Amino acid sequence: MKKIFKIITTSLIMGLLTVGTLVPIASAESVAPTNLTDYIVSDIQINLNWYSVPGAISYSVYQSTNNGAYRRIAFNVIHNYERQIPVTPGTNYSYYVTAVDSSGEGPASNVVSLTTP
Repeated sequence: MKKIFKIITTSLIMGLLTVGTLVPIASAESVAPTNLTDYIVSDIQINLNWYSVPGAISYSVYQSTNNGAYRRIAFNVIHNYERQIPVTPGTNYSYYVTAVDSSGEGPASNVVSLTTP
């Protein structure tokens, strides 16, 4: 994982001596989206919403059907929601979201699960 740092400086003795300290800055690669929520729109459509991650360029959405393996169903999502995800009636779904920045993909958000009517 690539680490990004900023320099914090402290001037001592009227600016004649400056001490610099490297402090790591959190990137989207190290921060997960939070508060992922789902909303059943109909028996064939759901919506997802989540809190944005500062520095994220885009988001990826992952889906599991009937407790199977997760697969990415959307990528390069540039906002903090995904609308009109098609689903099948009477099916159990689970979702999580990741943030992506120039360093790569970050950790998974919380998982939300639902069963369509």
